[in-house]
Amino acid sequence: MSERAAMSQPDRRASILVVDDEEGIQRALKRVLSRKYHTDTVGSGEDAIRKLEKRDYDIAIVDLRMPEMDGFQLLRTIKLYRPETEVIIMSGSASEEKLIEAIRDQAFYFVTKPFQKEVIETLVDRCVWTQRLERENLAHTRQLERFLDQAKEFQASLLPAGFPLISGISCGVKYMPSEVLGGDFYDFHTVSKRSVALVIADVFGHGVLAAMRTGIVKSLFADAVRENPSPAHVVRTIDKAMNRFEGESPLTLFYSVLNLDEMSLSYVNAGHPGPVLSSKSGEMKVLDSTISLLGARIPLPEQPERKVQITSGDTLVLYTDGVLEAIDADHRWFGLDNLTRIIRQHSEAPPSILAEEICRAAKRFAVGGLPSDDMTAIVLQFEEVGWPGPVI
Repeated sequence: MSERAAMSQPDRRASILVVDDEEGIQRALKRVLSRKYHTDTVGSGEDAIRKLEKRDYDIAIVDLRMPEMDGFQLLRTIKLYRPETEVIIMSGSASEEKLIEAIRDQAFYFVTKPFQKEVIETLVDRCVWTQRLERENLAHTRQLERFLDQAKEFQASLLPAGFPLISGISCGVKYMPSEVLGGDFYDFHTVSKRSVALVIADVFGHGVLAAMRTGIVKSLFADAVRENPSPAHVVRTIDKAMNRFEGESPLTLFYSVLNLDEMSLSYVNAGHPGPVLSSKSGEMKVLDSTISLLGARIPLPEQPERKVQITSGDTLVLYTDGVLEAIDADHRWFGLDNLTRIIRQHSEAPPSILAEEICRAAKRFAVGGLPSDDMTAIVLQFEEVGWPGPVI
């Protein structure tokens, strides 16, 4: 509906309060406005306040020059106690000083006497239409906020309750969502008593669509691992399914299988920030990308899989780009150097403490202390074979 058409169908429930010490003005405005709106009239600012205490008015039409309480005093009082009420100021003269003061005190409009009835009718219609539009926008915004809250609850439900009980591995996880709904996702799956599969991924984009796609990735991951946990099979399954969507549905993903019998880590890194494998001696190895993004319609190589050996005392740190890309006031990224510094500083800490410290450090680094993207850190520590590591 056009603005002109909407204004021609005014909200008949709107209430108008006319405040003027001239009875002729009161009668004239009531006669014009009461055909469309509920209209009350009073002769002073004090009477207007008593009316406003008993009823909510959409608009107050206020004369500027009145005894005891003038129009500006009443305008400021209304805006203090009834900020949703719009105020139209009337005056016999329109100096620049009065106009500026009316604008500064949040008057909706300033009209000069005498005025034609068509002018005041159109002005009130416009004011009522604007208020109705604001209420509709507010209701729409609140509905969107409810949808986003539901999407956040859905996304949180996708995350695992804890790490599987695998003798020889202890795990800590820290997930720090941003204010905007993002696409971080991680999951674990027991392959055998001595082997576990894990995935950490970041679906491109924000909002409900990103949350929905993380749900799809979770389902694909679980089905693929049950069918065949090998990294090559799992990433091909996810890539093939995501490529079926119209348009690109890209995501970064790191998937690995930890085998304690072989003390090995087989993995595929599809464009994800490289996990850091840290030895007890302090040596660090970054597990860089082995293939490009998934869901981007880019052919995968014949052998996307890599394998590294792990030893007792090693620590594996996985994370999403929200950690590395936290930005400070000078537009610098948190980066890999800061991440490895935190890992070294807390090398003796339990996995849960190290994961917490990584996200806290990145958050402190970011402008305003708020992450611009989701942050996820997963820390795995490998102990002597047979040691029953805690589930965190």
